[in-house]
Amino acid sequence: MQEVVDFYTTDTTRRMFGFMLSTLGVCFALPLIGIITMHMQRMERRLPVLSMIQLCAGAVTVMINLLGSLLFAVLTFRPELRTPESTMFLNDLTWLIFFTPIMPFIIQNLAIGAAVLTDRGKTFPRWVGYVNIWVACAFVPDIMAYFFFSGPFAWDGVFVFWLALTAYAAFLVVMTVVTRRANAALVEEKFAPAEV
Repeated sequence: MQEVVDFYTTDTTRRMFGFMLSTLGVCFALPLIGIITMHMQRMERRLPVLSMIQLCAGAVTVMINLLGSLLFAVLTFRPELRTPESTMFLNDLTWLIFFTPIMPFIIQNLAIGAAVLTDRGKTFPRWVGYVNIWVACAFVPDIMAYFFFSGPFAWDGVFVFWLALTAYAAFLVVMTVVTRRANAALVEEKFAPAEV
């Protein structure tokens, strides 16, 4: 417990700055979610149910991550006024908020995966659908963090922390790359010179 308390009570200005950057960084997922939604609407054509599910679930996921980032910042705000027990409580609460409410993210990735795999066009490559389904499955072990204080299923364990972090990083990289390509193809299609 003392190690956790020391983390939040030493070098608080630098940590507060880092948590502030984290809070800003979380919000940069919103434009990506919006662009993915736009391309999914093109895939679904008349009934954009999956794109709306993805948009709502993505927005909820951002809000959950934003709450976690804000709670980290709260931990560094006037830490000398808290008991070690309350600091430990807030630390546990923050990490559990980051990792255990996984259903919106799973639903978001399953919606993207389903839209890509049922798309008759070529908006995103088919493998992107499988990657999103893998990412959704990689988040399932996170719910186990409620039951374990140490080991691979604890919030800092390999299945909850590292697998989720790797899956989320893969999601961000893959979706950023394929949406950029889809954007370029859309611009080329919309602004191509008309054939005479």
